Amino acid sequence: MLAQPSELDPGLIRQIATRNLHTAALSLPQARAIIGHGLAGAVADLIPKDSAQNEAEALLLEVMKRQMMGLMPIIAAANRTRDILSAAGLPFLFLKGPMLAVQTTGDWRWRPSSDLDLLIDEKDCAAVHEALCTAGLHRRGPRSGPPSRFSRWCHCETSYGGLTANLDLHWRLDATPGVCNLPFAQLLSRSETVDVAGYGFASLSKVDAFLFTAIHGARSFWNRWKMALDAHRQLEKLSHAEWEHARSLSQAAGCAKAFQLCEAIAIASGAQTPGESPSEDIVAQAREVLEANRAPGRVRHTVHSKLSRRLRAASTAPDLLSKADSLARAVGRVLNYPLLQSRQVLKDLLSSKLPQR
Repeated sequence: MLAQPSELDPGLIRQIATRNLHTAALSLPQARAIIGHGLAGAVADLIPKDSAQNEAEALLLEVMKRQMMGLMPIIAAANRTRDILSAAGLPFLFLKGPMLAVQTTGDWRWRPSSDLDLLIDEKDCAAVHEALCTAGLHRRGPRSGPPSRFSRWCHCETSYGGLTANLDLHWRLDATPGVCNLPFAQLLSRSETVDVAGYGFASLSKVDAFLFTAIHGARSFWNRWKMALDAHRQLEKLSHAEWEHARSLSQAAGCAKAFQLCEAIAIASGAQTPGESPSEDIVAQAREVLEANRAPGRVRHTVHSKLSRRLRAASTAPDLLSKADSLARAVGRVLNYPLLQSRQVLKDLLSSKLPQR
């Protein structure tokens, strides 16, 4: 049950997953919190016959419609990106977004996305950049060329414009290899084709997608319950053999702590694990995380927030060396963009003409 008319209870996640939520009892403040958590579509799908009985249901249905309209440009961008890179003979995998929605619910419409995420092999960065730019795309930010060696070291992604949606190009699942050492070739070998609105897209396997949810959740401190719902649904869709595989991969890749917390987040929200239950201490920690995030969090892009996210990710690292590497790369990321911007300012100043006396 919902705790108070103005706030949400973590039990909401299980109610959504089991389709056992009485939407007519939702208040308008609760509906706004649901939207902030990225759950508007999932909850609106539970409104009987798409007929709103109150302001809260009407708002959720309206947001769901806008969300579905917003997904169409992302699917169009995915089609265009797939065609460009396939023609160039370059391998790739789509991440999150409508592809994950299909894997977790069978329907691409219920998970909101604001951009398109694509994973490539790091060694193909220059070739992918050339293929995208030749097709009319451009890299966002102060540099127009392919990601430099330093950028690839301290970052795990860059953005491109020129499609119907922003393209986030990833060459690693996390900025720190030691926190998630899952080589692209292995991810590609385990990948599956997901049908989204009649189009086929290569994406992560169920096991790898669950590990990516774990890593992403740890990095953002599970600040939006959309990820907790993902974890809930993903865990319950794993067989015992797949759960064993996920646990084995997490131990080898350095993300065992993130895996354990992700599983505990799912269990704390009412999911049943197909494997061994985590310790009570970890489940208690997961409950605290969900409670701390009753109000949806916003991603901030200040230096302090970036370092805070990296500290949270570093806390899941398997050893001190990986933690130190994570923090070093975080410092590199914080310094990288201001440095590039200051270089551009200096270049503009030097290239400008001096005033005539």
